[in-house]
Amino acid sequence: MKEIHLKEFGIDITLNLYTLGNGSGDIISNLKDRCPYCGEVDCYISCSIHNEEFEDEDEMLSRRDYNSAIDGIESLVLAQAVAGIDVEDEKYLTALHTAIDACGNNP
Repeated sequence: MKEIHLKEFGIDITLNLYTLGNGSGDIISNLKDRCPYCGEVDCYISCSIHNEEFEDEDEMLSRRDYNSAIDGIESLVLAQAVAGIDVEDEKYLTALHTAIDACGNNP
């Protein structure tokens, strides 16, 4: 297994690339927005805390859409790393940062 840590621009991504020859891996990051009530990433009015307080629907939908875009970016970064692209290259990291910023700036 090869582990890659990307910690540029406040981005914290860990890639685990498995060397079993099947081109697999996994990714862990701090990029997704969390539910303001329970702290879970994939909570959209499903936690028990929402029974008492409700997140503004527009904010929840915006968070859901942002997290979906981040899912796509994470999948692309992982696929590129598995394919052998140097995801630690400075130009790559600059482009990654720009793409992540665009997710937050284009609701």
